[in-house]
Amino acid sequence: MKILCWNVNGIRTTAYGKGSIKDLLEFLNADILCFQETKLLRDQLDESIAFVEGYNSYFSFSRGKVAYSGVATYCKTDCAPIRVEEGLSNVWAAKNADRIGHYGNISKFNSEELSLLDAEGRAILTEHKTDFGRNVVVINVYCPRADPEKPERLNFKLKFYELLQERAEALLIAGKHVVIVGDVNTSHKPIDHCEPDIKAMQNSPSCHWLDNLLIPLDSEGKVDSSISAGKKFIDSFRYFYPRRKEAFTCWSTVTSARKTNYGTRIDYIIADKDLVVSYFAESQIQPEIEGSDHCPIYADLKFTINPSDKLPWLCTKYMSEFSKKQSKLTEFLKLGKESTERSEPTNTTRINKMKDTNVTVDTKGSNQKRDSTCPVNIDVKRSKSSSNKSCNLLNYFFTKPSNTHKSNTSIIQPTVEKEPLEAIKDKKDNNNDSRELNNSQQNNKENKKEDEAAMVANDKSETTKAWKSILSGPPPIPLCSGHKVPSVMRTVKKSGPNQGRRFYVCTLPEGRRGNPNARCNFFQWAN
Repeated sequence: MKILCWNVNGIRTTAYGKGSIKDLLEFLNADILCFQETKLLRDQLDESIAFVEGYNSYFSFSRGKVAYSGVATYCKTDCAPIRVEEGLSNVWAAKNADRIGHYGNISKFNSEELSLLDAEGRAILTEHKTDFGRNVVVINVYCPRADPEKPERLNFKLKFYELLQERAEALLIAGKHVVIVGDVNTSHKPIDHCEPDIKAMQNSPSCHWLDNLLIPLDSEGKVDSSISAGKKFIDSFRYFYPRRKEAFTCWSTVTSARKTNYGTRIDYIIADKDLVVSYFAESQIQPEIEGSDHCPIYADLKFTINPSDKLPWLCTKYMSEFSKKQSKLTEFLKLGKESTERSEPTNTTRINKMKDTNVTVDTKGSNQKRDSTCPVNIDVKRSKSSSNKSCNLLNYFFTKPSNTHKSNTSIIQPTVEKEPLEAIKDKKDNNNDSRELNNSQQNNKENKKEDEAAMVANDKSETTKAWKSILSGPPPIPLCSGHKVPSVMRTVKKSGPNQGRRFYVCTLPEGRRGNPNARCNFFQWAN
């Protein structure tokens, strides 16, 4: 069985880059696919993403920000889970048999903290029945990033780590195998970073959390039992490749750092020790697959899954918007039409009702007296012209001529007297003289216009020369000092005294120092 994990940085853009979700899943070729940072709200989920032939899917959405966070797990039909749960705590847990349960000691968190930690759509759990008799729970997580400009987000990240570890260890104590897959947003060791700051990593609380979660491995990938007391999980990639360098899973797209492999390894497949040692056959990264600022990672396992006969209730096929349980807008319109027809009776119905109430209705245009017992004078009168002729908007603007005197009017033909031949000849000579005079005047006007246009063009040319002598235009783009190629302009976005200022740097991708194909240290402020 193959488990794959990928931070897709927007599932719709990544899928469309491969053609469709189905094309993407078939291209990745895994049995369980865990995606992070889907950037979907529930009302943005459409059938093309929710339903893929041969797969069943489960989503967790952010309940606040738009185009933010979110995780999704796709399982092949023959790997369908027996239970699915959203979130690490019991805030969104189902109150039925589908609940996985086993939350550990979450009393250390208050209810507000638990709601906030699970409100960003960062975790979904699937439980699978294996052929060796012990169930496996796959925890698909997208851990928060610590924003240096928002100190409160570091505390949020550490709380999320704590809750994740509490849940994973509780599931392990309950007798289940546990696999944690996803974007952890922390590089564990200096070997996992392109240019590590050793001192900063030693003091990083995020690195300390990974130290406490993971069993240390020696240079051969063997478990160091002397310092592994109380630790239950293994970084599966380092178990197979303990000394492999430059094995990164994330790169900056702004600096094109992927071209020089100047990145970090922050995506992990972590599993409990017994599962890794006994059932993991491989754990690998796939940097050659593009479509996101991360690359996929996967693990091959030496067991199969017994699929569930019934899909859990969190499956997208049971969502109200896809299970045909929601009322459509057309139904409301149809209902409104029917109610209108019921509430407004026809003219015949009105007449019959008025006859029943002793009201004499004038339907022929005659003036009949109504019954004196009826307090209201109700007369239903219809004009034949109004009922048979339809109104046209043009009738309000155009009136048809009256036909009342048509037979008495006669058409009077005008009489034309013939002109003498000499008068016609004199008139022709006068017309020729006037035509020559007009042509001469027209030529003079055209020449005058050409002179005026030439003067205006000359004035514009002089004005342009004058402005150019005052304003020399932007300076040429400087060449970088290392490669002697035109540099690129950037803008300072970080808050501070230089925010908004522009500067020039080398246009080559970011990379290690000394790499001739990487960016040199050229820097120049733009005036």
